[in-house]
Amino acid sequence: MTALLTDAGLDFKYWAEAVVTATVTDNRIPLFGQVKTPFELFHGSVPDVPDLRVFGCKGWAYPPPELWRSLDPRAIPCTFLGYAAGTKGYRVLIDDTVLVRRDVKFDE
Repeated sequence: MTALLTDAGLDFKYWAEAVVTATVTDNRIPLFGQVKTPFELFHGSVPDVPDLRVFGCKGWAYPPPELWRSLDPRAIPCTFLGYAAGTKGYRVLIDDTVLVRRDVKFDE
């Protein structure tokens, strides 16, 4: 986990986020010598992998249009930390605050 944090340039207080993201990723790739992934063995369906992102990659989170003001930027820089449980959102770091956002474009 320290390799993920060091590569992303994040502080070690985000260690738990790195562990959860690594676990999600590991469950969606086949183990050595196996044909099926752990996710597929547990759920009985093939995992959806296009949503996987690189831990610590930079992105742009878009605030809802009702919060926009005329001269405000339309996107806020953020850092990808992981996947939100039970939703289709991502956990992103914006100004030292971890938020769940769904409308994010990542620069991988």
